[in-house]
Amino acid sequence: MKVAAVFLALVGFASAFVPMAPKGTVSTRLFGYVPDGLTPEQYAQVQAKEKASKAANKKKAMKGSVETLTQFNARMEKKFPNQPGAGHVFVKLKGKALEDKLKPRAAN
Repeated sequence: MKVAAVFLALVGFASAFVPMAPKGTVSTRLFGYVPDGLTPEQYAQVQAKEKASKAANKKKAMKGSVETLTQFNARMEKKFPNQPGAGHVFVKLKGKALEDKLKPRAAN
């Protein structure tokens, strides 16, 4: 009797962890992500516009270009006349200039 009671208790306990069978047929279609309030066509247009703006941003003139100190000083004098040191900009090093900075210096 005790064995039957324990058996029924274990079966009842184990049935709580069995996944339930789906009710009816559920058809799922896999779509890509589309934000709420937009149709897939509108979202494709938004993505195309963002992609075009990113490509245009990479083509800007000063992005990653290297200018001489003379060009930099002339630009700063025009932008901030009679204000020495105004408009400080950190220098972007690329190519050989960057390699020269990374070389170890000889001990004196």
